[in-house]
Amino acid sequence: MLLVLIAGCLLVLHPFLDAVLLAIPLCVSTWPLFTRLQGRMGGRRTMAAVVMTVAIALLLVVPLVVLGMNLAEDVAKLNAAACVSRLVCRPNGPLRRCEAIASALYFPFV
Repeated sequence: MLLVLIAGCLLVLHPFLDAVLLAIPLCVSTWPLFTRLQGRMGGRRTMAAVVMTVAIALLLVVPLVVLGMNLAEDVAKLNAAACVSRLVCRPNGPLRRCEAIASALYFPFV
């Protein structure tokens, strides 16, 4: 019976295992900062926890947002370049004879 209970717990926790494994070193590495912050806030543990949570969320989210914006800009540039090359480049040689490869590469046939 105990093995069934342990197996059920592991099945429930399995989707969250990555998050837990990420949280452990994050918690251990930020604990000294948390205790100093708690001391500066007069021992208010909840307020220190809120400040730490917001700070860590910003440290993780802001770079991802900047990366996403940069990626979207680069994709737009790549799309524009692909549209230009689609009009300029024409397949030649063996590629022109092979319709499957040419259509997969979006080459228009002349």
